[in-house]
Amino acid sequence: MDGNLSNEMYELPEQRVKVFHTLDSMRRHQLLCDVTLVCEGREFPVHKAILSASSQYFYSMFLGELVESKADRVELHEIDPRALEQIIEFMYTCEVTIVRDNVEPLLAASNLLQLDLVRDRCCQVLASLLSPTTCLQIWHIADLYACESLCARVEAYSQQYFVEVIKTSEFLTLEKEKVIKLICSDNLTVPSEEKVFEAVITWVKHEMEQRESYLAELMSYVRLPLLSVDFLVTQVKEEPLINCNLDCSKLVMEAMTYHMMKEGQPKNSPLAEVKPRTPAGIEQVMIVFGGEDETAIQTMECYSFREKIWCPSQEMPIFLSKAGCAVLDNVVYLIGGFNGSRHLRTVITYDPSREKYAYISSMHYVRSEVGVGVLAGRIYAVGGSDGTSCLRTVEYYDVRNDRWKMVAPMLSGKAAAGVGCVNGLLYAVGGYDRESLVSTMECYNPQMDTWTVVPGVKCPRKYVGAAELNGLLYLAGGRYSDDSASLKVHCFDPQSNKLRQVKDMPCTFPSPIVLTKGGMLYVDGRIKYLCYSPENDMWTELKGKAIYRHHSMAAIVLASLLSPTTCLQIWLIADSYACESLCARVEAYTQQYFVEVMKTDNLTVSSEEKVFEAAITWVKHEMEHRESYLAELIRFSRYSGQRGATNQLQPRLLETPVGGSDGTSCLRTVEYYDVRNDRWKMVAPMLSGKAAAGVGCVNGLLDAVGGYDRESLVSTMGCYNPQMDSWTVVPGVKCRFEGAPLTYNIHESE
Repeated sequence: MDGNLSNEMYELPEQRVKVFHTLDSMRRHQLLCDVTLVCEGREFPVHKAILSASSQYFYSMFLGELVESKADRVELHEIDPRALEQIIEFMYTCEVTIVRDNVEPLLAASNLLQLDLVRDRCCQVLASLLSPTTCLQIWHIADLYACESLCARVEAYSQQYFVEVIKTSEFLTLEKEKVIKLICSDNLTVPSEEKVFEAVITWVKHEMEQRESYLAELMSYVRLPLLSVDFLVTQVKEEPLINCNLDCSKLVMEAMTYHMMKEGQPKNSPLAEVKPRTPAGIEQVMIVFGGEDETAIQTMECYSFREKIWCPSQEMPIFLSKAGCAVLDNVVYLIGGFNGSRHLRTVITYDPSREKYAYISSMHYVRSEVGVGVLAGRIYAVGGSDGTSCLRTVEYYDVRNDRWKMVAPMLSGKAAAGVGCVNGLLYAVGGYDRESLVSTMECYNPQMDTWTVVPGVKCPRKYVGAAELNGLLYLAGGRYSDDSASLKVHCFDPQSNKLRQVKDMPCTFPSPIVLTKGGMLYVDGRIKYLCYSPENDMWTELKGKAIYRHHSMAAIVLASLLSPTTCLQIWLIADSYACESLCARVEAYTQQYFVEVMKTDNLTVSSEEKVFEAAITWVKHEMEHRESYLAELIRFSRYSGQRGATNQLQPRLLETPVGGSDGTSCLRTVEYYDVRNDRWKMVAPMLSGKAAAGVGCVNGLLDAVGGYDRESLVSTMGCYNPQMDSWTVVPGVKCRFEGAPLTYNIHESE
């Protein structure tokens, strides 16, 4: 033999597996076992060495001076025998199955026996089970076993979904200390501070005798000055629990003084500034829905007040314009409207926290150009047009019972009126009645269920935008009888019933939407969006480019700007506007939710190979932690190398009809079919209308060549880039023919 052998170390993992397999077999056959664990009458023969090597608890027991170190039988208390059996199997096999049904007893057992690996995995499973209905139970479990990281995660989750959490029965039994932890947080996600107030009152009333003494302390964490004047007057001051508590009454008076200070009254409030809540990952955004270009559209856009940029959002389920729009509990209600062919009585909700649309009960009447107001938790639909007449009827939505109820009608029928709510009253101003403009303002008192005309107030405009700010009703823009647009903005004071003019807008808004946020007025109309400061009586224009539209709907809500379906599009926009902070946010978000981003059908890539390359790059960046995700990512990458005869994965964009004829004209329009959601979506139209064009796809681009335009043959070739959503003419290419086939996939080469 050669005497110059190198000193090489050989690692044989299979030997480790074989040893543990043999030890487990010996345990099952009770060979060389030197101790028996007894738990609730069940016996488990085991090896002290294996248990001591696996658990600090058993290490101290068997190698210390305890009596159990010399015993051949050890009884364990306060542990589930089935959980103990799984723990023992884990010590011998390194395998454990953790599911919803066994996670709590396994957590208790691993916590007692100091098996950190199992304990940590149990915490991960509990975290994966978080939902608004389970989070408080999981918080209790995490607290019980001192799982600090899980406690922090559940607390953050409960703050994010606070509105849903407070509806559960578990919230009513929550300890006072945890209620305080939730409501004192700056990161609490609520549509308004009203929700925090209502949650505290509901929690106290659940066990009035024991909890009434906590009321003042809890109310000190509710940011009462952030409540609207209307809510302070009609809800807070009228609450018997508040009236009977001197400390609470003082807090309410401070909040009222704060509002007086904001309106220019003597600054005698002890509250210099109240800090709004700033939810983590959530921000206030303005979402614009639908509207009209040449006809009703279904696009959505989102304006980030933080980043000062317009971003794309998911599309609406229908084409819609001239609908009413309201927000209640951070859910947007799109009421009635016009879909391009008929007037509607349907109502759609949009939940920005889940990015989900849903249909709810329809109204009693068909209504487009309908005025909408929210008063004491009710959404009122006021007047509107049914296509033939202007309506007097008024109805409101009962959220709890999902139905619409009629109330007293207005004194006269009108559509396109401005509607707003101030101090518990609903106002409808202007509009038209088919024959002429309406100039009067009517006021609805829900306590009396009656309408009255507000004397001396005239506003002869239709489509006037209305919104409440600081106890005043602002009326902006609209159209006159000759259909010309108005620059005028008026402010109505319900205390004096007086209307005064403020500074004109810098441009006309024929059908504006007026919204309020942070003491400012926002006006949305067509392609310009303005902001008005009552303090300075000045207008400024919001930056960014938005889609041209009018008769749209808009709302300000709490939402995450980023989602798996939109983050890459937003990244492109942020990059083009050099928004470094937003680029950094999107990059961090994409890293965190990379798997979810990969799953989306509207991922914009030139070819599926790019998705595969991105997946490999992402895994390699943190190989040790991410290698286990690789198989899942490859499945979602839909890489051509993974396709086979039985592969059912669909490309991200399917059959794309381009142009065509409707029998009277040749079309420019282009749309594609979204398989997952079973609907068609519009993309940018061609530069000219054509039918019978040849269509094919090469390298992620779609080409349309030839065809005819009713009068003659078309010779040019148009090229569509899905990343830019734009068409260009391919220079130098001429091909005069018609009747070419029209079915190629947008991501397959030809």
